[in-house]
Amino acid sequence: MEMNRALQRQILEALRDAYPEAVNEFRLPGRREKDFQAHLHYLWEHKLITIKSHGSGRRPQLRSPRITALGLDLLEGDGGIAAIIETTTVRYHATEIRALFIEKIAASDLSEQEKQTLRHAVQSMSADALRQAMVELSGQALDRTPGTFRQLANVCREDIRQHG
Repeated sequence: MEMNRALQRQILEALRDAYPEAVNEFRLPGRREKDFQAHLHYLWEHKLITIKSHGSGRRPQLRSPRITALGLDLLEGDGGIAAIIETTTVRYHATEIRALFIEKIAASDLSEQEKQTLRHAVQSMSADALRQAMVELSGQALDRTPGTFRQLANVCREDIRQHG
């Protein structure tokens, strides 16, 4: 079977339009295609649709397809509610990032002139620039700190121990 992504999308879109009801497979686009049943089976294997199987043997007929929440989310392209529920957002306010940078500048081995210049630059940075600097510096710190991933593994084990 050759994958026909356009046909698969058309099937999912037709099922979306009927949601939450099942659809008579004879009303779906591409039903006359040679591998139509195989495409239904493929979508079912990926849990994008539910189906009822009729007949037995090597190639049972797949009937009454219905799109699942996963199929709907795929069409929307945003990950759906699962993405919202399973996402943890970590937020640092610009004032917190700025304060951290200024604290580290003060503790650095830079000259007083360099510290003053850098403090002034940090105080005038936009929130987006501070965020970008935080991301870049965090990545560089992870690359340069020995034992970082061993420490991360310890934190992960402790989290699993506490939260299962």
